[in-house]
Order: sequence, then C-alpha cells, then structure tokens
Amino acid sequence: MVLRLTEEPIITLSAERANNKKVTVIRGADKLMIDLQDLLRYLKTKLAASGAVHESKLGIGNEVMVQGKHIETVKKIFAEEFSLPDKQIKVVDKIGEPKKRKGKKKH
Repeated sequence: MVLRLTEEPIITLSAERANNKKVTVIRGADKLMIDLQDLLRYLKTKLAASGAVHESKLGIGNEVMVQGKHIETVKKIFAEEFSLPDKQIKVVDKIGEPKKRKGKKKH
C-alpha cells in the first residue's frame, strides 16, 4: 500500500474511559488516505478487540478507537504493514500509574 506522507504524524494514544476502561485512539490516519473502516476491520482482527470509527471530540476529523491498551502493537502494525516511518507516528500514553484513592486513613 502506498501512503501519502504529510507533515503531521499519525497520533496513537491510549486513554482511560469511564470505569477504568482503557482504549487506544488513532488520529490522523485519514490524512494518509487510509480508509478508516478498513483500518478498523484490520485492527479488530489483529488485536481481537472491539472498536469504532467516530468523529474526534477535538473537531480534527475522524478517529479510530479500539478497546484495550495496544499502542505499541498499533505502532508496529503501521511500521510493518503500512511502511510508515517512525517519525510519522507519535505515541501519547495517557494511562499512568494507578490513581490513589482518597479516603480515610486507617490507623
């Protein structure tokens, strides 16, 4: 597959949704002329995960969301399957250390 490279990288990020659910979000793939529905179908098969294509909450086009934290696997897929150079893939991991619960201290 031949991709049209742009100055803007594909942004792959992981985030937490409600109830501590983790998701991987891919933004900017449509700028490289990748059909997002085909990409989603491919990722769902490779990752054995559910997902969806929807409009970005930031208003910057559409994004692909896949359930689970798969940022490294998605980066590898873009590098190997789509021959995308590393400089075109930006990884943002918004899932950090477990959050500490606030509450009464036990004595």
